[in-house]
Amino acid sequence: MRMYTVLGKSETPSEMLWDFARNVTDPIILEHVAAHSQTPPNALDHLARHESLDVRLAVADNPRTPAGALRLLSEDENADVRYALAENHNCPMEILYELATDSNPYVSARALKTVNRISGGQVIEMPELRENSNTFFERLAKGQM
Repeated sequence: MRMYTVLGKSETPSEMLWDFARNVTDPIILEHVAAHSQTPPNALDHLARHESLDVRLAVADNPRTPAGALRLLSEDENADVRYALAENHNCPMEILYELATDSNPYVSARALKTVNRISGGQVIEMPELRENSNTFFERLAKGQM
């Protein structure tokens, strides 16, 4: 019970969250650690490798996740993790561009929408996508995406 109370507080020290990330095995608790706003980047990097899908999803959503962990998650075998990453506005553009060519159409569409939103509504031209997705670009240009 005490651990849940600590995780529910925004002022939980980052050192304590790092300690939880290294020593706790319960994936439900680790999901909360990965989602916490004070979790340090090294803990998020550690949790990005966790076997639990929910933990990796929380890492993908956390704005403090470091670039190396985002890169690792961009290659995750689970499309839900890549989709969550494609929604993250703190994800580097180069990773979003790679996700825009993802084999999963939902991941690629979400990455393009995020790129479009970050770029201020300018349609981003990517020839490798245009070959495979003319309808998507037409809809994006018309503001239907």
